[in-house]
Amino acid sequence: MGDAAPAAAADPVRLAALEAHGILDTPPEKGFDDIVLLARALCDAPVALVSLVAADRQWFKARSGFGPCETSLNASVCAHALGRRTPLVIPDLTLDARTRDNPLVTGTPGIRFYAGAPLNTQEGETLGTLCVIDGVPRPHGLTAQQTESLTALAEQVMSQLGLRRALAERDAALAGQRREQAQAVADAARLEAMIAAQQVVASATADLDTVFRAVVDAALSIIDRADGAAIALCDGDELVCRTGAGHAAGWTGRRTPIADSPSGRAFTEETLVVGTTGAPAAEAGRPPPALLAVPVQRHGLAVGILEIRSEAGGPFGPRDILMAQMLAGLAGSAFGDVAEAETRQALREAEGRYKAIFDSAIDFAIVAADSESRITDWNTGAEQIMGWSADEVRGRLLDTFFTPEDRRDGVPDREERVALANGSSPDVRWHQRRDGGRFWAVGRMMTLRHEDDSVRGFLKILQDRTAERRHEQRLALLSRASAALLSAADPAHELLPILQEGAEALGFDESLTWALAPDRASLVLVKAVGVAPEARAALERAPLDRPPLDPASLDGPLCGIVAATGRPLVLSGLQADATPRHRAARAAGFDAYASFPITGRGGLTGVISFARRDAPAFEDEVLTVFATLARFLSVARERLDDEAALRESDARSRRAQQAGGIGTFEADVGGDSVAVSAEFCRLFGLPAARSYPVPVIEGLILPEDSHLRSDAARRATGAAIPEIAYRIRRADDGAIRWIGRRAEFARDPAGRITALFGTVADVTDQRAARARIEALLDLGDRLAEATDTAAAVAIAADLLGRTLGAGRAAYAAVDAHRETLTIAGDWTAPGVESLAGTYPFAALPGTMERLRTGRILVCADTLAEVRLAGDAATYRAIGVRGQIKVPLLKAGTLVGLLLVHAAEPRIWSVEEVAFTRGVADRTYAALARLKAEEQQDLVNHELSHRMRNLLAMVQSIATQTLRNATHVDEAKDVLAGRLVALGRAHDLLMGAALTSTRIEPVVRGALHVHEDGRDRFRIAGPEIEIGADRAVSLALMLHELATNAAKYGALSNAAGHVDLTWEILDGAEPRLRLAWIEVGGPPVAPPTRKGFGSRFIERGLASQVGGSLSLDYRPEGVTCILVAPLATFAGDVPA
Repeated sequence: MGDAAPAAAADPVRLAALEAHGILDTPPEKGFDDIVLLARALCDAPVALVSLVAADRQWFKARSGFGPCETSLNASVCAHALGRRTPLVIPDLTLDARTRDNPLVTGTPGIRFYAGAPLNTQEGETLGTLCVIDGVPRPHGLTAQQTESLTALAEQVMSQLGLRRALAERDAALAGQRREQAQAVADAARLEAMIAAQQVVASATADLDTVFRAVVDAALSIIDRADGAAIALCDGDELVCRTGAGHAAGWTGRRTPIADSPSGRAFTEETLVVGTTGAPAAEAGRPPPALLAVPVQRHGLAVGILEIRSEAGGPFGPRDILMAQMLAGLAGSAFGDVAEAETRQALREAEGRYKAIFDSAIDFAIVAADSESRITDWNTGAEQIMGWSADEVRGRLLDTFFTPEDRRDGVPDREERVALANGSSPDVRWHQRRDGGRFWAVGRMMTLRHEDDSVRGFLKILQDRTAERRHEQRLALLSRASAALLSAADPAHELLPILQEGAEALGFDESLTWALAPDRASLVLVKAVGVAPEARAALERAPLDRPPLDPASLDGPLCGIVAATGRPLVLSGLQADATPRHRAARAAGFDAYASFPITGRGGLTGVISFARRDAPAFEDEVLTVFATLARFLSVARERLDDEAALRESDARSRRAQQAGGIGTFEADVGGDSVAVSAEFCRLFGLPAARSYPVPVIEGLILPEDSHLRSDAARRATGAAIPEIAYRIRRADDGAIRWIGRRAEFARDPAGRITALFGTVADVTDQRAARARIEALLDLGDRLAEATDTAAAVAIAADLLGRTLGAGRAAYAAVDAHRETLTIAGDWTAPGVESLAGTYPFAALPGTMERLRTGRILVCADTLAEVRLAGDAATYRAIGVRGQIKVPLLKAGTLVGLLLVHAAEPRIWSVEEVAFTRGVADRTYAALARLKAEEQQDLVNHELSHRMRNLLAMVQSIATQTLRNATHVDEAKDVLAGRLVALGRAHDLLMGAALTSTRIEPVVRGALHVHEDGRDRFRIAGPEIEIGADRAVSLALMLHELATNAAKYGALSNAAGHVDLTWEILDGAEPRLRLAWIEVGGPPVAPPTRKGFGSRFIERGLASQVGGSLSLDYRPEGVTCILVAPLATFAGDVPA
């Protein structure tokens, strides 16, 4: 890479954008895989990649035609595309200064051409490329169509990445949005109810009941405390309820005297009455029900009252009163016998009151728009929240305060469509202020309609919930941190992603977590947020601020002050602060700083710090969060210290108990309980207690050993055996253990027995050890008497299974060539199925892989072993959980194994494993002895057979040689050569234990005497094992052919040679074809007569293997072709 590429690769903004997508090191996905396949096809390239460039590597989300899933950054060509807006095309990588030294260019795989379309975010950051690569240069690069296609596919990759990110962000925000939407709906519903009531009044001309119903319903929706509302009209000296809602729903027609009632006073005095109903509270200690009564006027005179109640008690507030007055005015304006002018005046007054409410709702931004979505009104709350005045925005579109991305995505139009369809549309999202800042708002858009149901316009209500959202985010962050650190083994590591995701909500730019170095004189940086990799090196270590202060430390991190004092450090306005010790923070651009100590049981363990550049101070709430996080880290550190101390304490206690392993007891004669020690309880599997009833202890002794326990009668008479061993079933885990008990009797001065006291110890292991030693001794004696392999393995399996109390034990013979193991017979416990049979290695791949190396296999629970995951189905089928397997290797090859199985998980002790090894060693020795004896018998038999055959063959060779000889010296030489060939064949057979040998050594041995160093024999053929008789006959045949060739054929001059080959011919029955072809000798003429040699060549081996032989005396050289069934070469005919 060039110098520019590393700088772009390390850009923290770009890396943050890459990290935000959460794509690195994720599994393959079909969408991305399809894109690289399409890119490869469109660009006719052997390689296509989706490459993402991280700070120290490039990682491939999808790849086709390229093996590695990532490379180092110095091998990245894609890094040169960072920051580009158009594809990067390099026709010949070896000629470009940026890439000619790239290891992928200079070495394997030797890439030559590159074209990469950048993967750019909407913010302009390049995450990597979609690239195609070729192994040959392309001087003309890509075609215009290919370049356009590659760019389009790169945009598709970014769409996929954007979709993944959007889904993740949606899920993360979903819970918070639901809460905020619920609050927004509640706030908007109140205003919506007021508007709905106004619309009812405006549209209902003579139907007072409709108006009154709308008013009381609106009262319950708008006034939070209200749980009952009613309108009553004057009828003489009584008020008659016209309609009611909530608790007052059943009051219609009810009459209330005007005199001596709060509502009557409101009507008579034509004034507002706020107080209580006069009725007692529903529950003791609660305030009495609250009352709000407002006169309903017609022509300026009271005609009734609007009464609002709260059974929960507590006074109504000013806003509630204002709302009630407005609703009463709406009710009064509904009477239909007022002149049209008065009606318009009443409506203007109602509109004025509505406008007052509209402008008084400063906590809400209320925006009215016409049917064309142009703003017609804008309340004071909207001005304060969004920054524009009503005059500035009147006539502009509703999307003015939507964010650019929402406008681009059509969110305003979508909200209007939903509002038109459903009457309203809820909204929880970021919106934009006049100064470009953003605020988190919860709101609703509602449709306003005319009497004829045509659209009058829209009403948008927003509530600024930015502070609440930040508060919720911070609380969620603390909740997440608390949960993560509750059981974290590395608190700083667990907190890191939480801080990374919460940096915006907390408003910090950089956070550093330090650990106190072992020398306690400095801090070591362990985690950092917001720090560029190149800047981190300078922060690796920070000295503590201890006098005398080193001047060099003035430029060091401020955390040294916190570490030295053990107190938090909060600094504001650093850029205006000239303190020398703060100059490093100023130089880094920080204006606000906060740092807090992290402590453990032993004092200071570290420091966590936060810094901000864009504000002179942190909010108080944020500082509280910082302090809480530091406390969380301290609590986690204290927990880890406590856990370590507890582990050490427990370890010391366990070591002391295990070192002694002795429990004590004391039982009074005639008593019904036994005093016991804690160790006694542990041995018997009982919860620790000072004493237990005698029946509890006796009930744990196995029925088979009940006669050994010391019952009351035996304790009283002194007949209890002082030293005994018996078996118990432990109370907690049901394990059967041997307990050794030693006891003595306590007597009073008169000599009467008063108590039995003593000690108990677990002697299970000692008894098992003795049993194993006795078993090994017995095994040696029994194996010495075994006369065959089957008896030996049966003896070993029986003794191994019974001694270990296992479910199954067996010896398996292994055939490495066929990759099978065979269990001829096994020992099994009652109810356990036999596994006798042959099994392929493929059924137990993990097991056989380990055993092939000669390593013993010990499993407490086979189904839980990750290394044997591929064997689980087989083990589950045969009911094996615990097991031991000891391999037998011969010359590095696995030939057998001794196994022991348990149907349930079992933890094998070291002694049990050693015992199994001992049984295996003795068994393998016995098998070797039996094999050696069997081999010796075979050798003796074969030697006798070979000697008889050899003498017969020597006699035949001598007779035939002398019969055809014309001269004694000639006969002597011929006979000597034939006997030498015969001897060499037998030498090979002696090296192969007399039974068989490989064909090549036989061939070379027979021809050795004729080798003169000039490559006279060119021998080739597969490795084949042939029987002893066939080897001798083959050697003699080749000797005769070579002798004739030396006299008359290819070996009689300096230029000739012999091609000797053999091959296996496929077919229903495989056949061996052996060819002797002489080349380069003098012209050949057929012999005038056939001697013994020729007859032996034609009949000897051919008749022995049942094959056909053709001997052809061609002028250019003798050829001899032998074809016979392969099986007939394999072994000798039994004697």
